[in-house]
Amino acid sequence: MSNMNDIINAISNIDNFDDLRQIVDAVNDQNKQINRMKSRKFSVGDYVYFTTRGGEQIDGVVTKVNPRTVSVRVGMTRWKVDASLLSLEPINTKEVA
Repeated sequence: MSNMNDIINAISNIDNFDDLRQIVDAVNDQNKQINRMKSRKFSVGDYVYFTTRGGEQIDGVVTKVNPRTVSVRVGMTRWKVDASLLSLEPINTKEVA
Protein backbone atom coordinates (compact mmCIF):
# COMPACT_ATOMS: atom_id res chain seq x y z
CA MET A 1 0.00 0.00 0.00
CA SER A 2 1.72 3.16 -1.19
CA ASN A 3 -0.10 5.51 1.15
CA MET A 4 0.62 3.52 4.33
CA ASN A 5 3.10 6.16 5.54
CA ASP A 6 0.46 8.86 5.01
CA ILE A 7 -2.01 6.88 7.12
CA ILE A 8 0.54 6.34 9.89
CA ASN A 9 1.49 10.02 9.86
CA ALA A 10 -2.18 11.06 10.04
CA ILE A 11 -2.70 8.78 13.03
CA SER A 12 0.37 10.28 14.75
CA ASN A 13 -1.17 13.73 14.41
CA ILE A 14 -4.40 12.84 16.20
CA ASP A 15 -4.75 14.86 19.38
CA ASN A 16 -8.01 13.61 20.91
CA PHE A 17 -9.33 10.29 22.13
CA ASP A 18 -12.62 10.40 20.21
CA ASP A 19 -10.90 10.43 16.82
CA LEU A 20 -8.40 7.82 17.94
CA ARG A 21 -11.21 5.59 19.24
CA GLN A 22 -12.96 5.81 15.84
CA ILE A 23 -9.79 4.66 14.10
CA VAL A 24 -9.30 1.79 16.54
CA ASP A 25 -12.91 0.71 16.01
CA ALA A 26 -12.49 0.84 12.22
CA VAL A 27 -9.30 -1.25 12.40
CA ASN A 28 -10.95 -3.81 14.70
CA ASP A 29 -14.01 -4.04 12.42
CA GLN A 30 -11.80 -4.63 9.39
CA ASN A 31 -9.83 -7.28 11.28
CA LYS A 32 -13.07 -9.11 12.12
CA GLN A 33 -14.21 -8.90 8.49
CA ILE A 34 -10.94 -10.38 7.23
CA ASN A 35 -11.15 -13.21 9.79
CA ARG A 36 -14.73 -13.96 8.73
CA MET A 37 -13.68 -14.13 5.09
CA LYS A 38 -10.82 -16.48 5.97
CA SER A 39 -13.02 -18.78 8.06
CA ARG A 40 -15.44 -19.22 5.14
CA LYS A 41 -12.83 -21.18 3.19
CA PHE A 42 -12.94 -24.01 5.76
CA SER A 43 -15.58 -26.71 6.11
CA VAL A 44 -16.24 -29.39 8.71
CA GLY A 45 -14.09 -32.40 7.84
CA ASP A 46 -11.28 -30.42 6.18
CA TYR A 47 -7.75 -31.52 7.05
CA VAL A 48 -5.89 -28.40 8.20
CA TYR A 49 -2.49 -27.31 9.47
CA PHE A 50 -1.29 -24.60 11.83
CA THR A 51 1.90 -23.69 13.65
CA THR A 52 2.08 -23.30 17.43
CA ARG A 53 3.86 -20.41 19.12
CA GLY A 54 6.79 -22.77 19.63
CA GLY A 55 7.04 -23.37 15.88
CA GLU A 56 5.61 -26.89 15.89
CA GLN A 57 3.34 -27.78 12.96
CA ILE A 58 0.03 -29.29 14.09
CA ASP A 59 -2.43 -31.01 11.79
CA GLY A 60 -6.02 -31.91 12.52
CA VAL A 61 -9.58 -32.06 11.29
CA VAL A 62 -12.07 -29.17 11.33
CA THR A 63 -14.99 -29.95 13.64
CA LYS A 64 -16.70 -26.56 13.71
CA VAL A 65 -16.43 -23.27 11.81
CA ASN A 66 -17.27 -20.12 13.76
CA PRO A 67 -17.35 -16.59 12.30
CA ARG A 68 -13.79 -15.84 13.44
CA THR A 69 -12.34 -19.11 14.71
CA VAL A 70 -12.23 -22.74 13.67
CA SER A 71 -12.38 -25.72 16.02
CA VAL A 72 -9.78 -28.33 15.10
CA ARG A 73 -9.58 -31.86 16.53
CA VAL A 74 -6.02 -33.10 17.00
CA GLY A 75 -6.18 -36.61 18.42
CA MET A 76 -8.27 -36.31 21.57
CA THR A 77 -7.60 -32.56 21.93
CA ARG A 78 -9.70 -29.74 20.50
CA TRP A 79 -8.01 -26.49 19.51
CA LYS A 80 -9.87 -23.23 18.89
CA VAL A 81 -7.73 -21.53 16.23
CA ASP A 82 -8.02 -18.13 14.58
CA ALA A 83 -8.89 -18.79 10.93
CA SER A 84 -6.01 -16.62 9.72
CA LEU A 85 -3.54 -19.10 11.27
CA LEU A 86 -4.90 -22.16 9.44
CA SER A 87 -3.85 -23.60 6.12
CA LEU A 88 -5.32 -26.33 3.95
CA GLU A 89 -1.83 -27.18 2.68
CA PRO A 90 1.06 -28.42 4.86
CA ILE A 91 3.17 -25.54 6.15
CA ASN A 92 6.78 -25.81 5.02
CA THR A 93 8.66 -25.09 8.25
CA LYS A 94 12.08 -26.23 6.96
CA GLU A 95 13.91 -24.67 4.05
CA VAL A 96 14.91 -27.01 1.27
CA ALA A 97 18.64 -26.85 0.58
